[in-house]
Amino acid sequence: MNILFLCKRYTQGRDLVNSPYGRFHYIPDFIQNETSAQVTNVYIDISMQSNSLKHNSHYVFRPNLHLKKNLLDIVRNKKIDIIVSFSDSWIGILAASIAKEAKCKLLIDAYDNYESYTPYFKPLHYAWRKACHQADYLTASSTPLLNLLLKNSSFTGLSKVIPMAADPNFVPLDLKKCRHHFNIDPSIKIIGHFGSIDKHRNQPFLLKLADHIIDRNDIQIFISGRKLDRQLTTHAKITNLGYIASEKIPQLINACNIVLCLNKEDSFGSYASPVKIYEALSCNRRILCSRTKSIEWILNDQQSLLLDLNDDKNANQKIIDSLENHYSYTCKTQTWRDIAQSFYILISSKHLE
Repeated sequence: MNILFLCKRYTQGRDLVNSPYGRFHYIPDFIQNETSAQVTNVYIDISMQSNSLKHNSHYVFRPNLHLKKNLLDIVRNKKIDIIVSFSDSWIGILAASIAKEAKCKLLIDAYDNYESYTPYFKPLHYAWRKACHQADYLTASSTPLLNLLLKNSSFTGLSKVIPMAADPNFVPLDLKKCRHHFNIDPSIKIIGHFGSIDKHRNQPFLLKLADHIIDRNDIQIFISGRKLDRQLTTHAKITNLGYIASEKIPQLINACNIVLCLNKEDSFGSYASPVKIYEALSCNRRILCSRTKSIEWILNDQQSLLLDLNDDKNANQKIIDSLENHYSYTCKTQTWRDIAQSFYILISSKHLE
């Protein structure tokens, strides 16, 4: 079986060519190295920062008038049996167009509700749903997201949840050593939030939490990222570490007592599968998350790990109580190897042949 994985080069703010990671790397890597299938990776560089290039294991193309012809040439020359669309709605639309013309199978994978990125761009939503309808296989990072995709299209093929996972470098590390690396006081209790911070989605809760602990000298909130709002970066109880390179994130998570993952129950947050949850769990860090459909699914609806952001007082107190008291929870997460095996079993199915 010959498989082509089609993906944006820059996904979730990272360069998949120079710093491969996540489902976009480990699934095709496993299939290439541990099965009889042949894998071709094609990255579309919408940043327009690089010229098209060919490598032993992958291709990089810029979006131009020749893109579809170049992709069709690869599909035909390599006798591709199935095209896998990773990373975005327009990638799925492009993959569907190529698969239809080349008469090969199509798998569309989603890790977010892509329609929420452009809520008013209805023609794109229509084309995306049409691509999902055309697919032979449909995968998503959670059951709520997969249900949404199935609801929004008349899909008749095989579908499966392919969850997120932490990369292999996310493992438990010594807390004191990790704090020393970032020059953090080892005696204080740290609440960490290292995902994206949105003015409307999770910033208000972080600020209320910071106000709630204003008199606690033994507790501090740590955040990281670029271009954060001044209200966050100037608050006495919030320490902004600035941009942290991806290879240092495991140490940062391990330096915390609790890691927060905050999303809003809306067209984006309800279906997002924050990889930070999987990373914190793999580092054996305590985690508390806002209650959304997908997060409830990830955490098996364990009430001790879920926060109601509409009830600031109780949510804040739950965080403080979790700092003071150790509690047990059971959230079994899979490795990328497990997930890649499940993915390969799906596309190896004889059902559609």
